[in-house]
Amino acid sequence: MMRYAAIAALVVFFSIVSVHAQTLDSALAFFPTSIGDMWEYAIYSGYIGPPGQLVGHWFSEFKGDTVVSDGKAYRILRSGPDQNNLTYSAYYRVDSTIANVYSYSAGRVQESLWDSLRDGLGDRNQWGIVFDVVNEVILGTSTVTKVSGWPYHKYSLSYGFGNTREYTENPDESTSLYELVYAKINGKEYGTILAVVPTGPTIPTEFELRQNYPNPFNPSTTIQYGLPQRSRVTLTVFNTPGQQVATLVNAYQEAGYHDVRFDAIGLASGVYFYRLQAGDFVQAKKFVMLR
Repeated sequence: MMRYAAIAALVVFFSIVSVHAQTLDSALAFFPTSIGDMWEYAIYSGYIGPPGQLVGHWFSEFKGDTVVSDGKAYRILRSGPDQNNLTYSAYYRVDSTIANVYSYSAGRVQESLWDSLRDGLGDRNQWGIVFDVVNEVILGTSTVTKVSGWPYHKYSLSYGFGNTREYTENPDESTSLYELVYAKINGKEYGTILAVVPTGPTIPTEFELRQNYPNPFNPSTTIQYGLPQRSRVTLTVFNTPGQQVATLVNAYQEAGYHDVRFDAIGLASGVYFYRLQAGDFVQAKKFVMLR
């Protein structure tokens, strides 16, 4: 029986490889990094069930190169809720000799392993474990997708596209899904850019602290909160013993929605809490760092 199972596994493996027999010898195609490469994701959310409500869009684009304080060259990825608002920066470096991707945190002045592109079915990585490798069609193109993580956090990398899907079940039983709807890779376009329709008021009617995304995360996540009026804001992170490990915001901010990126490079895996104080409003939420 074991012999037949092994043969069946080989048949599945070679059927996957045959989809891109000419090019699957390079794992680097699972993470395109050409300047001008761009992605648009539709963001869905739900509660105690699959995420089905469209709540927004997210754009990312590689804009250029930079040399940071560690002396290494990184490619700059700008991201934001629309093409004209790419306000968040991330830095990635690909070691083409071993097909590893590293991310750099300016706040902690160091890099961390972001993904090992040569990982295959059953291999453990920083997202969890590669638990599925499938043939599928992404934006009209046949490709191979590797799915990593755990049941409550699934992260997909697709050959020729990079990150195509990310699913999260949060501790408050809400769910979220980022799904690729458009990509421009090496000048070729896939899918269609969707019109971004405002999903709510630009000025909230009350103070609000939202659950971070993604959660669990490694090594970075985004925290969003809303201010109905100009306020003195402090946003801090604590570990379970109650020790403060980071101050993300300590300033006056205008009314509106604000997003803050938290890089947990250098912190151990575990449960942490982020706390927002804005005027008399104080609220904290739990998030989980996994390595």
